[in-house]
Amino acid sequence: IKGLQATPPAAAAVAAPAVPTGISMDEVKKHNTKEDAWIVINGDVIDVTKWIPIHPGGEQAIVAYLGQDASDEWNMIHKPGTI
Repeated sequence: IKGLQATPPAAAAVAAPAVPTGISMDEVKKHNTKEDAWIVINGDVIDVTKWIPIHPGGEQAIVAYLGQDASDEWNMIHKPGTI
């Protein structure tokens, strides 16, 4: 699981060190609350719990995808390499 570093909106998000892969979507789906928030972006599972309250696009932009694959939406909005 990767975690986004909670930094002020003007700063770029920094990914945590790589972790073992192989987390199932069934497991990701369990982490669908603001207190325990995972999403999948381009095959990576990311813990976005600490990022929700400071997301520049607002909380709802992330909360709508908790426990899901958000790759399509992410790729439409963010530049490659954002994480």
